[in-house]
Amino acid sequence: KNTMLRYESIIKISVSLLGGRVLASSVTQEDLLFFRKELMTGHHITRPGRELAPKGRSVATVNSYLGVVSGLFQFAARNGYIPQNPFNGITMLKRAKAEPDPLSREEFARLIDACHHQQIKNLWSLAVYTGMRHGELCALAWEDIDLKAGTLIVRRNYTQAKEFTLPKTQAGTDRVIHLVQPAIDALKSQASFTKLSKQHKIEVKLREYGRTKTHSCTFVFNPQITDRSGKSKAHYAAPSLNRIWE
Repeated sequence: KNTMLRYESIIKISVSLLGGRVLASSVTQEDLLFFRKELMTGHHITRPGRELAPKGRSVATVNSYLGVVSGLFQFAARNGYIPQNPFNGITMLKRAKAEPDPLSREEFARLIDACHHQQIKNLWSLAVYTGMRHGELCALAWEDIDLKAGTLIVRRNYTQAKEFTLPKTQAGTDRVIHLVQPAIDALKSQASFTKLSKQHKIEVKLREYGRTKTHSCTFVFNPQITDRSGKSKAHYAAPSLNRIWE
């Protein structure tokens, strides 16, 4: 479902840039070159009321847009809806190989010092020392952790579509992480906040269409600990972790 939502967003934005009332048969290579340039350097399309629209997109993002739209035109050409594919000759952007840029020890210390609550310190400490994805951190439960053995099992992911699924790749299913001492220390600290919290029964979508499995979860990181409004769920969502990071 995450992938479907991403495709819907790409198509919606692409149609707005190419022109919603323009016939596919009238789109030229010149239009597509402008489309590619606008994706690279133009402002994003934002919701009403947002003060400033971000400008420009990464090479990877632009190429993902080009790939989806190219596929649509290719389908149209092969099935006779348009005489030829205007994407013929339009190339993907080349991306420079980015050098890894991990946090330095000083940057990590400053990050932890800037966290306003111990739960947030624990969350980012565990993220750094395990390399877990945001959705995996959101879905992490005490039932997945054995502090005596020093292990953590990644059993599920929480998606932007607000669904629990299996981890992203086949190899990621029931991935065992052997915890280093700082990660164990962060979890021991977090236990005082959430280990005795309410256990929830959640439905986890399996890879076979329509199949689910019930997991019992006492979530490790619970936004209700710091939320005074009383509107938070018993677990974080990935976008909220992004906002905390920012």
